[in-house]
Amino acid sequence: MGAWHLLDAGPRRSFRDDLECDDLEWERGKAWAFHQAMGLVWYYVDSNPAMSRMGQRTLKRLMADTPPA
Repeated sequence: MGAWHLLDAGPRRSFRDDLECDDLEWERGKAWAFHQAMGLVWYYVDSNPAMSRMGQRTLKRLMADTPPA
């Protein structure tokens, strides 16, 4: 999850290589990051805008890592 919350594309690829995780593990992490980010965006929009923005950044990173259907 932290890979998408904290890292841009290049460091995220290095992180994955260092973890030596398979595709299923990586996709599971993406799903958890998506779940958290969706909550951050709406829940903290008024009470903690910085957390809401972090959720928005995470969603952008996730979408950039997802190939078109």
